[in-house]
Amino acid sequence: MDEASLTVVASGLDAEMLCGRLRLEGIQCRYRMTDVAAGAWGAGAGVFLSGPTAVIVDAAKLERARELLGAGNTI
Repeated sequence: MDEASLTVVASGLDAEMLCGRLRLEGIQCRYRMTDVAAGAWGAGAGVFLSGPTAVIVDAAKLERARELLGAGNTI
């Protein structure tokens, strides 16, 4: 699948909730920590349990995912 970044949310839990909503609508979704969040793991010796997380969708479904996300809503 060609991928596109839909949004960045505060944590992996937020990303999982958003992906769950998208999957219910038939949109493939995955997520990954951003470079900022990944770098924080080394700096805090495990202090950070999560951080900014990018939500990735199938590029062909990006517009539909944006509609579901709604203007200004994160979840």
